[in-house]
Amino acid sequence: MAWRRRIDTLRTSLGFLWDARFSLMGIPSLQVIDYLVGREGGLEGRMFGVLPLMNVAATDETFRGEAMRYLGELMWNPDAILFNSHLQWRIANSRTLSVAAGDGPRRSEVRLLLDQSGDAVRFEADDRPRLEGSAFTRSAWFGRCWDHRTIGGRRIPLGAEAGWIVQGKEFVYWRGIIENWHAEH
Repeated sequence: MAWRRRIDTLRTSLGFLWDARFSLMGIPSLQVIDYLVGREGGLEGRMFGVLPLMNVAATDETFRGEAMRYLGELMWNPDAILFNSHLQWRIANSRTLSVAAGDGPRRSEVRLLLDQSGDAVRFEADDRPRLEGSAFTRSAWFGRCWDHRTIGGRRIPLGAEAGWIVQGKEFVYWRGIIENWHAEH
């Protein structure tokens, strides 16, 4: 539970904490905590809040996977696009930006594809670590975004999905609609 000890570092470096809770028939049954805090990334899952289902160890591959998630989700953190000094930007062409973070075996890079208006409509990476059984494999990863709106002075997408390309086929594992968003200062 390193993320609990280091939650204060989220304000000054790459980082996020995603705490999802799911219920079955109104009974809280599953909690998934996905995080990148300081130099550690991880994934924990618990049934009924106490029974461990998974605990992915903090390794270079775990860090890379979580850092790529952070980079792919920058469209929901527009202030980081401008002010996060840990990000390294490169223009690939008029519609593609590459953003990277980390160094050595932890270097992570994601491409952001823009539409004619300059909105990020897709993110992708060719080599995001994916847990397959008990080992990591590097796989093509992508996300699509739509319904961009200006909220609180920032333009963000309200709809998105993310997935893997496995054996040449897209597998969408998450799809969501943003119902509420605000910038914290």
